[in-house]
Amino acid sequence: MFFVFLSVIIYGIVKRKKEFFLFGICLYNTIPIIGESIAYGMDGELIHLSNIMAFLILIILCLPTKVAFDANNLAAVALSKKIGGVIIATNLYIGYLILNEDLDVAPQFGYFHFVIASIITYVIIRISSQKKCFGVNVNDLRYF
Repeated sequence: MFFVFLSVIIYGIVKRKKEFFLFGICLYNTIPIIGESIAYGMDGELIHLSNIMAFLILIILCLPTKVAFDANNLAAVALSKKIGGVIIATNLYIGYLILNEDLDVAPQFGYFHFVIASIITYVIIRISSQKKCFGVNVNDLRYF
């Protein structure tokens, strides 16, 4: 399932379609919720509930909506970068927990979290490195 969701994310990046990119991120965030729910049912440790809540928050933040804003809205662009930072931090943390064997999960899932974090990092760097992003001077975002 990871590779299907990853292909949706990459399609959204390549074609510059925000809806597909966000939909792929939302779909990806459902995988840890399912796994952590099963793990919580088996051992009852509270760390699983906190992980479930973290990924529920990410789903809410990444839901592709039909809100009519574009890159001319500087506050929306700055907010999207901050949301990207939250996605990166969460995936790095969960990936670390998995690879440190704090969670009883196969190590490849930790690497999957690192892949998602690196993809979001690439998108943020790509947007930040452009002089103009969707017609907006990126230097105007320095105040956010």
